[in-house]
Amino acid sequence: PEPVNPTTKACGLFQIKPTTLYEIVYKHGGQHAGLVEKYVESVDAEGRKTYRHRPANDTAKTQLDALCLQPEFNAAMYAAYTIPNIKWFEAKVGGEITTGQLILLNNLGRAGLLKFHTQVQKDMRTGKDTMAHEFFEAGLGQRNPSLIKNPEGELLNVTEVYEEIGSAPPQLVAN
Repeated sequence: PEPVNPTTKACGLFQIKPTTLYEIVYKHGGQHAGLVEKYVESVDAEGRKTYRHRPANDTAKTQLDALCLQPEFNAAMYAAYTIPNIKWFEAKVGGEITTGQLILLNNLGRAGLLKFHTQVQKDMRTGKDTMAHEFFEAGLGQRNPSLIKNPEGELLNVTEVYEEIGSAPPQLVAN
């Protein structure tokens, strides 16, 4: 991959998006955690806060940009982010994660993947074909066209997305 994706600004070997990198470094960056600060992005009507992470200052951003391009650091941060998500997913579905499912997990996050699985299962039960471009947020399909179109450019439904990434829709395990 390119060192920095010109569209998403994802960096390094594992193409970690900046906002994800900041969160990972804050939580798992060890000596580098101080380069990132956590802040309240918003507060809803019930008083629940949404937190985000950002570089502590311009110098910290420059350091984070450089660290992200170091293969060892990039791999360590990717592992710190991904391994807990893999364990969560495998507990949810009661089986090993496939490469395609890992791609979806990294693109959609836990809540997004859970919502996606629920929709796929609902469509399979009802015989409905929810179109992927209607299901996913608008920007996701533009950033990752393979989530809404097959290689021939035809629009996919959500169940076909699983088939395109080489995974059968798994059954969720109640928790």
